[in-house]
Amino acid sequence: MDDGRVQLTKFKRFLKGLVYKEEARYRRQYNIPDWYVLPAHARMTPAFEKKLNKYGLLYDDWAWPDKNTQGIDKTIKHAFDQLPLHIKEMRQRRVDRSSDLKWKHVEIPESMYNHQGRPFDPNLMYITPIISKMKMEQQINRDMVYKYE
Repeated sequence: MDDGRVQLTKFKRFLKGLVYKEEARYRRQYNIPDWYVLPAHARMTPAFEKKLNKYGLLYDDWAWPDKNTQGIDKTIKHAFDQLPLHIKEMRQRRVDRSSDLKWKHVEIPESMYNHQGRPFDPNLMYITPIISKMKMEQQINRDMVYKYE
C-alpha cells in the first residue's frame, strides 16, 4: 500500500476510536450496562441528546424505529410484540408529537428539556434490554450449533 492509503486508514481508525470513546463516556455517565446492544446509527453524543430533547423523544424511540420490523432480522418485531400496551401507546404519542413539531418547525423550549426524563437514562430504555437479551440468546444458540455439529 502506498503512503497515502496507510495514512487514510490510520485516520479512519482514529475517528472510529473517538466515536467509541465518547459513547463509552456516556455509557459510564448514565450507568448503561455494557451488554446493551446499541445501534450504530444512534451513537450517544451531546448533540444527539440535545436533538432528542428538542423533539421530546427518548433514546429507544429514535434508535429502534417501527420501519425495521419488516426486515430479515425479526428481533425488533418480536421485541415490539413483547412490550406492554401502555408503553407502546406512550411511544406512539411521543413519536407523533415529535413528527408534528418537526413539520411545524417548532421545538420544545429548553425549560422543558428532560421533562419526561433524560433521553439516555437506562431506566427509561424499554426496548433496548429486550433486544439485547434476544441478541445474546441468538449468539448462544449459534455458538451451541457450531460447537455440537
